[in-house]
Amino acid sequence: MNKHENEERRIKISNGLLTRSSLQKKDYYPEEYSKEIQASNVVLIPNENYKNFKYPVFPEQTKSFYDFLKDKSSDSFKPSICISDEDYYELELHADIVTIPSMIVTFLVLPILTRIIANYLYDLIKKRRTEINVKVSITVEKNGDSKKMDFEGKVEEFEKCFEIASGKLFGD
Repeated sequence: MNKHENEERRIKISNGLLTRSSLQKKDYYPEEYSKEIQASNVVLIPNENYKNFKYPVFPEQTKSFYDFLKDKSSDSFKPSICISDEDYYELELHADIVTIPSMIVTFLVLPILTRIIANYLYDLIKKRRTEINVKVSITVEKNGDSKKMDFEGKVEEFEKCFEIASGKLFGD
């Protein structure tokens, strides 16, 4: 097995069940932020029915991750979060794995987002001075179709895995 085959096995690709338009039908969708969400190309979404929690929840450190994304925003990179302030719940698991919040992104912004997530994770490694495992789930939309990419592994493998997989995502 060559190195690329090994990296491809760390990422699972499936048909996406959620799109940006179907997101509007979710109970937690904040109508007051609808314009901002629709104008964005990266939308953080909560986990529903996570371990029987009553409310949709985000993983711990979502706020710092979202702030990091907002600091990187530009005309071509516009992040938002799909929840109102009063419905925001963050779940602290204190696990040895860093869970990046689930998100829906447009296909064109995926390479930019991948680099930004990698930068965020490398900053965490510098702060913690230890290796980090990461869990990332991104639904990618292109021309009304969506594919979900799930990765769990070492930070050092994340960026390369996403580069390889994104090139094969929609068969282009």
